[in-house]
Amino acid sequence: MGLFSKKWSPKGKTCVVTGGSQGLGLSTAKLLARKGANVIIVARNVEKLEAAVQELEKERQNEQQRFKYLSFELNSLAGAEGATAAAWEFNGGAPDAFFLCAGSATPMYFIEASEQDLVKSMEQAFWVQAFSARAISKKLVQDNKKGKIAFVGSTVSHMGLIGYAPYAPGKYALKGLAESLRSEFKLYGIDIHILFAPTMHTPGFDVEQQTKPSITKKIEEDDVPVSPDKAAKILVNGVEAGQYQMGGNILADIFAASSRGAAPASNALFTPILDGIAWIAIPVWRMLTDRMIKKSAQEHRAYLAGKKVVE
Repeated sequence: MGLFSKKWSPKGKTCVVTGGSQGLGLSTAKLLARKGANVIIVARNVEKLEAAVQELEKERQNEQQRFKYLSFELNSLAGAEGATAAAWEFNGGAPDAFFLCAGSATPMYFIEASEQDLVKSMEQAFWVQAFSARAISKKLVQDNKKGKIAFVGSTVSHMGLIGYAPYAPGKYALKGLAESLRSEFKLYGIDIHILFAPTMHTPGFDVEQQTKPSITKKIEEDDVPVSPDKAAKILVNGVEAGQYQMGGNILADIFAASSRGAAPASNALFTPILDGIAWIAIPVWRMLTDRMIKKSAQEHRAYLAGKKVVE
């Protein structure tokens, strides 16, 4: 966005948030409500959705604001199309912006992942957002409407790490989808954004810790999780400013700068500096991480035997 361009504002507009019943999605929905938006949240669990709408009511800025929940499964195109149609019906036409926060991670060693684990990981890392984007964008184009679609990637959209082999491929794919759509949707005036979310203290994070390998936890022990409220602020502020990609912390920003591809720089001055830092910092980080992993090999073998992953 140009230096003197007018910022986009959610005030008075209708925003759809998938995964809006908890975590980053709920924090994003609450922030949008606080900024004066009408908010539609989409998730599966009706009980959590009802509680989330009550949270939105606490952020109400005026009597004209409207809040609505929609219960849909988003792991199929049919489910995403159903949610999209319901959002259009409630709003009486196309909503203005879509924040795709649905998804989850289940870290584990690749060789202990079942076929179901691998399929579900790709579904939660990629398809729940890809199907929504497909349903939303087609409806916008059919109605000749512009809009904003914001994806939520991860630091592992840029780099692979032990324990994330079932999950990272989907986040790499999501990064590729967002970058492709940023180009393609210039045809329609639809803006694309993506947040490369850092580790966040959410209900999903607590679930991740149950399956995350101990060596992965050790590597990440200095990575202080951010609150979902802080991540939501980065996401919404980035969309308001017209940024294509946003990182949640300095580590995410460094990896994003080093693997930017054809994506525009978030900051014309700061991003090249981060790229230079990455040339030095990432090889050092990789060397230290590889050393930690190799030292854990004996412990890992004992783990595999105990879990009967290998005989």
